[in-house]
Amino acid sequence: MNLIRRHLPELTKHVSDTPSPMVYTRELVLKKCPDAKTVFIGPCVAKRGEAREKGVDYVLSFEELGSIFSGRGIDVAACEPWPVPRPANPSARNFARSCGVTEAVLAEAMSKTPSFKLDAKRIDGIDCKSCSLLKLYAEGKLKANFLEVMSCPGGCVNGPVSLN
Repeated sequence: MNLIRRHLPELTKHVSDTPSPMVYTRELVLKKCPDAKTVFIGPCVAKRGEAREKGVDYVLSFEELGSIFSGRGIDVAACEPWPVPRPANPSARNFARSCGVTEAVLAEAMSKTPSFKLDAKRIDGIDCKSCSLLKLYAEGKLKANFLEVMSCPGGCVNGPVSLN
């Protein structure tokens, strides 16, 4: 979003207004517990800026969470599994992986309109070449009816503070 706002504002009208999973989860939590503090844990440093804009209270990287667990002597592998009350839709599980958003959009569109044709393209990682491609899409020189852009190669799951 920052790239589009700063360098390709003509594409802003084409950017989805669907909340990110972080923001959507915040909304769900606050409906149930209006006084709750919300914390996002993930591999993306850009979430810190989004959190400030969207009212998420705290953002931790996986590494930071691991340090907290280590400092408190918590062995996650030894903990009892927590039952997930509402498992994610299978197409949503890959949302943070490259092509995952495209798969989720296609699954949703096909469920409503089986004859829907998706001409999806993707940008997997932001660099000079991908910025040039985005400019070509903005100018209408490259065609697609859906463009997935992941800042990190491989998607959010490969963010700069992910654990290997």
